[in-house]
Amino acid sequence: NKQQEGPDGCNLFIYHLPSEFTDLDLTQTFSKFGPILSAKVFIDKKTNLSKCFGFVSYDNPLAANQAIQTMNG
Repeated sequence: NKQQEGPDGCNLFIYHLPSEFTDLDLTQTFSKFGPILSAKVFIDKKTNLSKCFGFVSYDNPLAANQAIQTMNG
């Protein structure tokens, strides 16, 4: 799946993900804050292991801000 960017203020960089997290896990974790355009966990091409970070893109800044307020830290 390719990462799809949302409007300005709607794209979040997520770090310190559990190493076993998949795109689906990331989507399920962050979907409670609003409609997600895409969620992508980055994988090391050489090892095929998670880099433990990813991106979540919402369709609106309100959802992105709610995710930041709730999940930060």
